[in-house]
Amino acid sequence: ASILAQNPELAVAEYLSQLHDQQQQLAALEHPDDPQASVAASLALSYARLPSELQALARQLSLIVADFSSAMGLATAGLDFTMANENLLYKLASHNLIQFEHRQERWRMHDLVRSVLCRYLDEAEQTQIQLNYAQASVETLKIIYQDFRAGGVAQTKSIDNFDREYAHIVAIWQWAQQQPISPVIDKIVVE
Repeated sequence: ASILAQNPELAVAEYLSQLHDQQQQLAALEHPDDPQASVAASLALSYARLPSELQALARQLSLIVADFSSAMGLATAGLDFTMANENLLYKLASHNLIQFEHRQERWRMHDLVRSVLCRYLDEAEQTQIQLNYAQASVETLKIIYQDFRAGGVAQTKSIDNFDREYAHIVAIWQWAQQQPISPVIDKIVVE
């Protein structure tokens, strides 16, 4: 509905036809008795209507396993943490592919969105993005460790931050253990 509202030139019949085509492609994600089955097709169509830059970012963010900071999301996508790049996250949110939780200052991608978008990753892109994600997680863990060693209020905050980033740390640890031995993977594991 939001796509039709934002694109008055888009005919309803054309949109429904495109939605039907997406439903055929995503049948594996649908449950035959689920009345919400068209949600996956709608998400795929929303993705297809994005500019290529936002499509790439959405795909890349789909590998992140839990809510994430702007810095984590952008680093995973191989982007610098700048205002212009952070605005790309807000653009994805305007297309309802991610959500920003203001109180926690974290981004979140729904599991169904993640499932749909992961299908668009090719193997080479997935490998690179997973490596970026691992490196971003290691950098986050280093900051948490430094804060912990500083003691006092910083130490208390570091414990909270560790809890917040725990899902990422576990996911990266499990991923790294499954990778072939290489200097890059060894560095991630050691750090």
